[in-house]
Amino acid sequence: LRPMDFREWLIATGEQGVVDLVERDGPFSVSEPILSKLEMSFREYMFVGGMPKVVETWIETHDQEAVRHEQERILDGYDSDFLKHVPEGDGFDVSTIWEAIPTTLSNENSKFVFSSLRGGKRASEYERAMKWLQDAGLVHKVNANRSPSIPLSAGEDKNAFKLYMCDIGLLSFKTGMDLAYYTNEEIRSNLNPIYRGASAENFVNNELVSSGFITDYWREGRYEVDFIIAKPGMTSVVPIEVKSGWKVRATSLKKYIDTFSPERSIVLSMNPPSEGDVVKLPIYLAWTIPRLVDDSRTAINP
Repeated sequence: LRPMDFREWLIATGEQGVVDLVERDGPFSVSEPILSKLEMSFREYMFVGGMPKVVETWIETHDQEAVRHEQERILDGYDSDFLKHVPEGDGFDVSTIWEAIPTTLSNENSKFVFSSLRGGKRASEYERAMKWLQDAGLVHKVNANRSPSIPLSAGEDKNAFKLYMCDIGLLSFKTGMDLAYYTNEEIRSNLNPIYRGASAENFVNNELVSSGFITDYWREGRYEVDFIIAKPGMTSVVPIEVKSGWKVRATSLKKYIDTFSPERSIVLSMNPPSEGDVVKLPIYLAWTIPRLVDDSRTAINP
């Protein structure tokens, strides 16, 4: 089982009609009032996340403290599980990696560096602990990829990667963000821009994984595209740039396009949707990306 993705959250919070409308007409036909409704739901979701019990608490109470109490209970349960279920000798390493993720995501390039962890161990000594967290569904590993092609694994550098948390609400708890940081734009604008970007990336990665995509990221020198995606049946790789606000200056994506000439690229931001060779979507409509890949009108072909 995994946390609810944003589409599932919308259904759980009584917005089945909105989901049906988007899925019937497609993301480019969504009206401004519906976009505004989706944006507000997205901001709440960034705080609450998709853990079923936490979502239930929010629906029943709309109480921030009750939500935080439930998230804390879940995280305490994970700490207990690390002691009970992790293979002997790996518990400390599992806990160390788990606790380091929020801080690592707030670094300049979000790359996970084992040498920065307490304990001073080599990367190879953490491999079993990281694999346990992945198998438990608590983290998603996104590898660097310098030669994007099908299959993605052919170009991966498995020694350079990012780790994202399974649930955006648990990440917001661990970084101390309350609801106002997401719903009040004046307060949000004062957030560290690196953290804003990292939390947006974490949200998008979870949406992509929920949709069945394999996710890597592309990096060349100072250029970095947040995600390149593929899944069975796709014949080419799709690059995705993620922006946490309205300003979209996708320099790295332009470099990627100039280098690899993808037939479609996607920019996710807070701006309205628009079609084109570079598809622009509101970040809260990331769950419609499978349609853009599969739909014959915007199919991504070899």
